[in-house]
Amino acid sequence: GWWHLPACGLDPDGRWPPEPGWLVGNAPLAALSELAGGFGQAAILSGRVGDEARLIWSEAAAQTPPESSLSRSSVITKEATPTGEPSTSKETR
Repeated sequence: GWWHLPACGLDPDGRWPPEPGWLVGNAPLAALSELAGGFGQAAILSGRVGDEARLIWSEAAAQTPPESSLSRSSVITKEATPTGEPSTSKETR
């Protein structure tokens, strides 16, 4: 089943305020995109440990996506576990 941990998105340049969110595992991307859109989120980040994160627009935002402020690539560097052990962190390049 799905699991989740609290998360916080940070802008490495400090131009955008910290954004609280959730790290969700074992969930289909389509379901997460629909859920995000239902909460007014324009997009979700998706990825696997060691891979670059991908920005996936929600259905509502796909009609007119806002300009992305993501100018760097993000790499997932640690794997999160449902027990709250080492959480996933993102490294920007």
